[in-house]
Formats: sequence, structure tokens, C-alpha cells
Amino acid sequence: GRSRRARVSDASRALVSFATARLRPPRPIGIEEWATENVVLAEGPRALQRFSLAGYEYQRGIWESCELAARGDCFSRAVVPKGGQTTHTTTFAMVLPLYLAAIERRSSLIVQPDEGKAERFSKKLWSLIEASPRLRELFPGRQKVSDLVSAQRIPIRVAFSSSRDQLMGESASLVVLDEFDRLVGCDGSDLAPWDTA
Repeated sequence: GRSRRARVSDASRALVSFATARLRPPRPIGIEEWATENVVLAEGPRALQRFSLAGYEYQRGIWESCELAARGDCFSRAVVPKGGQTTHTTTFAMVLPLYLAAIERRSSLIVQPDEGKAERFSKKLWSLIEASPRLRELFPGRQKVSDLVSAQRIPIRVAFSSSRDQLMGESASLVVLDEFDRLVGCDGSDLAPWDTA
């Protein structure tokens, strides 16, 4: 049989391996993988199905680039020009803040061009949360749809660009400017996208 020293050595290696695995930080999960595991779509032809980029692989680079920008890896800003038929962009504008709240514990501010669009976006965001059991756990209880707060007290706020009251003094780790080519200031003038941020 094997010597006692060899058996002790094997046991020591197993113990070190177990301890290392327990102490190692969790594997970072990317936004697409997180969305696939946690998001159930609330609207459209795939309503009540789990989110998937299957069939929309051309968007994978967009999602990954914006994830890097949101995390501050490599660069801090990303602009996504899109055609009218590009799908999943509204879903992405909703999923990115949810992902950051869940994984990075970071706050978000989503800026829409006007009050009507901000209200519609807020309702869509809440519908997505309600359709997704895991997201409902992340944002429990009754919530004001334009001012969400996660169980870990991470806020996601939805505002519109011409509201000085909504934007004054706001701070967030991530600012999403949706349809920023249509954003206007409090005086009705066009805004440069990054000036808004």
C-alpha cells in the first residue's frame, strides 16, 4: 500500500485546493450570460420566454462594448448608433442597469428625451422585472417605477432631459442616454449628449 506520508500529502493538497476554491472570488459573469439566466421578456414575439441573443448575434459586440464602458474597463463611454429595425436596444437599455445593480452593486440614471417616453420606459422596465422572478427578488415590494431601489439599496432612476428638478444634483455610476439625438435642455435647446451626462 501507499505510505502514510503519501496519503497525508494527498490530503494536504485536497485541503489546499478546497480552501483556494472557497477563497477565490466568484467568476465574473458577463451581461449576456446574466441576462440569459435572469431575464424573462415581458413583451413582443418572445414574451414570457427567457432572454436570448440567439438570432441576433450581430448585437453581441454592442452588448459587450457597453458592458466594458459601464464597468470602466478600457473606456468609459459607448455610443450605439442604430437603425429603426434594430431589435433588443430598449431591452438592452433596461438590462444594463439591472445587471450593474445585481453584479456590480452600482447605481444608474436613465435619461429619456421627454416625460412621455420616460413614463413608457419606466413601465416597460417594471414589466420586465415583474415577468422575471429573479429580478423580482432583486427589486422586492412595492416600487415607484421611475425610482427603483434594489434589495441592496442600489437605485435605478428614470428621468427626462428637460426636467431640471429630476436631473439637478443626481449622481450615478452609469448614465444611459436613450435616443440622445432627441434630448433637449430645460430651455428647449438641443443638448450635446455628454453635456447631458
